[in-house]
Amino acid sequence: MLAVLGPGIGLQRLLRLRWDPALVIPLGLLWCGGAYWLSLVAHAPWLFPLASLVACLPLLRGLAGPRASGPSLRGALPAVAVLVALLAATQYRANRVGPDGSFLLDVGEHVDTAVHVGVTWELVAGYPPQVPGLAGVPMRYHVGSHLVRAAAVRWAGIHPYDSLSRFDVTLWGIALVLALRAAAHALGLGAVAVRLAGFVPLAADLSFLPGVLTGAEHWAMKLGGNFLEAVLYANSIAPAMAAALAALVALDRAGRGEGGGWLVLAGALGAGTAFLKAFTGAQLLLALGLAW
Repeated sequence: MLAVLGPGIGLQRLLRLRWDPALVIPLGLLWCGGAYWLSLVAHAPWLFPLASLVACLPLLRGLAGPRASGPSLRGALPAVAVLVALLAATQYRANRVGPDGSFLLDVGEHVDTAVHVGVTWELVAGYPPQVPGLAGVPMRYHVGSHLVRAAAVRWAGIHPYDSLSRFDVTLWGIALVLALRAAAHALGLGAVAVRLAGFVPLAADLSFLPGVLTGAEHWAMKLGGNFLEAVLYANSIAPAMAAALAALVALDRAGRGEGGGWLVLAGALGAGTAFLKAFTGAQLLLALGLAW
């Protein structure tokens, strides 16, 4: 709460803006990861809690304060409820210690997950991370989400498998729901379209249906290239897409004359997208270039 959601609202209030829920989680994730990175490279662990508390200070002035115009938080609840129900049925029970002491490994996807767990432990030890299994070889990779996960290990005692299979998928899924609804509103779409936008991560292209109907282990990726896979298996594409959409929403607010602070947030979110997923950041940059 203090390291992600607090800064996500506090930084918007610091710029004297009416806070937008769609920006809270992406902005908070980037602040949390950046603060933890700074504490690693400076060899000063105390910098992380200090940066988190500083970003929360604006909340002391009337807590969250006024909210910007846009889709209601209550309207996002149905999509969030369906998302959490699907995660509870498919992901929450995997990658954890069972009643008999055995580790309940996810049969659908466990190789990439193990690598991300390894990178997280590397970032608990220091920066830059080494390639898991290749001691002494620095890893050149987008580690924004891994830094947040490592901070959770260091300061909250949350195991990386717990983060990946339970906390990350939930937090990132909610971020996508809010960002998609805000983007639909910014596009000027109607109330029905805004309401349906929150279900887009789950609807995907419906290519997961054959896997569900046939009882396949890899049901979420039966035909490949499905965005639902990114949501369910904590792929960094999910928070990167939320950050990219939040950047465009902030850019739209700046263009509408709601304050120069929105342009600052748009720049920070757009730049931060690449640290969550380099490919998503590159496509965002290309899209902005084409628009310009």
